[in-house]
Amino acid sequence: MPDIMPGDRIAQIRRRRSLSQEELAARSGVSVAVIRKLEQNRRAGARIETLHALARGLNVKTSELFDNGESVAPRDSLQEPSLWALRKTLMPSSDSLNSAPASEPPALDEIGKTLARAGRAYNSSRYQLAATELPGILDAAQVAVSHYDGDDELTALRYLAQAYRLAGAVLIYLRHEDLGYWSVMKAKETSSRAGSEILDATATGVLSWYLLRQRRFDEAEEIAVRAAENIEPSMTKATPQHLSVWGTLLLRGSSAASRNNRPDTSHELIQLARMAAVRVETDRIDYGPHAWISFGPTVVETASVENTLIGGDPSLALHLARSVRPSKKMSSGRWSRHLLTVAEAQVSTHNYPGATRTLVSIRKSAPEWLRNQRTAHSLVGTLLDATGVRTAKSSGLSEMADFMDLRP
Repeated sequence: MPDIMPGDRIAQIRRRRSLSQEELAARSGVSVAVIRKLEQNRRAGARIETLHALARGLNVKTSELFDNGESVAPRDSLQEPSLWALRKTLMPSSDSLNSAPASEPPALDEIGKTLARAGRAYNSSRYQLAATELPGILDAAQVAVSHYDGDDELTALRYLAQAYRLAGAVLIYLRHEDLGYWSVMKAKETSSRAGSEILDATATGVLSWYLLRQRRFDEAEEIAVRAAENIEPSMTKATPQHLSVWGTLLLRGSSAASRNNRPDTSHELIQLARMAAVRVETDRIDYGPHAWISFGPTVVETASVENTLIGGDPSLALHLARSVRPSKKMSSGRWSRHLLTVAEAQVSTHNYPGATRTLVSIRKSAPEWLRNQRTAHSLVGTLLDATGVRTAKSSGLSEMADFMDLRP
């Protein structure tokens, strides 16, 4: 974005704060006439005391009056207390590593039940709750691996791999991506110890998503497609879970190819995923012993809408989205991602009221998910820039900006 004039920036922050010129004048002690002249760039400059006063009224640092307004990403959540225990479990001190082993091994069925509960929290977009459950699950699974042998050891290893994968996904969602990457790699290592190709493939799907967020599109596509090739199922004999894992990997590859300006490859991969969805028949969320996965026809169609938007056709994306209906057998995060794609397409086609309504609906259904989405922060900033203060207040846009702690 090119540099903008300080007056334009003052107006931008004021709108993002949902303040009228009169309200800013009352908060800052600067007259409405001066604010109006500054915003219209009819004053060549302003005294530093005036800028300080305006910054106080806008609740920003004075330096933010001179930047270009691009800083709309979610604020860092590194110090969230709910993540301290998970970080400590994944990165223990030397004293923790040398502590005495538990005298009694934990019951495997209890680990499985707790793990499933954390997985359901994740699929419901309750990431802080999942993060709270995971330290105990990881500790118990590690103890179980060290105590059991034979089939019980393999079960414990599968639980541990699933816990690492879930921890990685939670951390990536909450933007602790380096620690999330480390946890996903531990999931792959543990899956190999458990001898489960399917578990390893599900972890690879999360790894591909991580690379996608890092804009490493070539790598994201390559590892997803290779993993899909390694577990390619028989269309007539494979279980729905196997088909779901395979289809999910193909969608990861398609998404990466779409973002990498490889539309033909993206289309080919999503067509293969659609074949898997046809065989699966219905949307499903699996909590099986070898993989947890959300997949089905609706998941594929939402991916198609997103790829269409990325390909540069927001009008067609909105047309396709009209035929997509929510499914109870679809994770909250996936459906929220679809709605965010719809909101992005609505902004691209200048349907600002529609985009606002879509974002408000996401906030109602998945507030924690929405608050951690960079795209959502960017869209809310754009909508505030394009919307009058009165409309922003009446539509719920101002309240949402406050909820998301939007950087002005």
